[in-house]
Amino acid sequence: GTSLFLVVLLQVPHALRTSSPQYKGVPLLIASDAGMYVSRVEEALQGRPEQANEAFIGDPTIRGTQGALLEQIIGTVFRPTGLRAATVLQLLSSVFGVLLFLGVFYFFRECGFGFWYSYGGAVLYCALLMNTFGRPVQPIGSETVLVWAAVFVMMALRGRKIFALAAGVFLAALIGMYFWAWTFAWAD
Repeated sequence: GTSLFLVVLLQVPHALRTSSPQYKGVPLLIASDAGMYVSRVEEALQGRPEQANEAFIGDPTIRGTQGALLEQIIGTVFRPTGLRAATVLQLLSSVFGVLLFLGVFYFFRECGFGFWYSYGGAVLYCALLMNTFGRPVQPIGSETVLVWAAVFVMMALRGRKIFALAAGVFLAALIGMYFWAWTFAWAD
């Protein structure tokens, strides 16, 4: 129920905006750097994932200054749909939002908290971060990977060793996604 509520909360404003007769097809970007992530995902959607980390100049000989692993994955996965980057990212805001909520909930559960404390903690966490849920690449996408890496570490520490592999994959993936996420994860 909470996950469905979260999806509605994230998608209804967009649906209302795009169904308005005043809507002219321009995506709403809620952060000053959102265009950067849209252009990176668009590069990967157009079949140039290697250019996702350098989506501004368009010169394939220039290497970008930071990794864009998440943008490359998003663009590669959604390329067959024919959707534009802004649409894909709008949809992913709900996907990552729900996965983040569930990840925080399971993290608290793995830490030993009861159901209601874990649920309340996940609700509070998401409520405090709600303003960033419209930014599906950074920070929400990488934060979702970070939280699930922590869940997998906790599961491995509690005797389910197979989850150490998943934790390792997620922690390694963070290095190509976002500097602050992987440095935080590896510092813990």
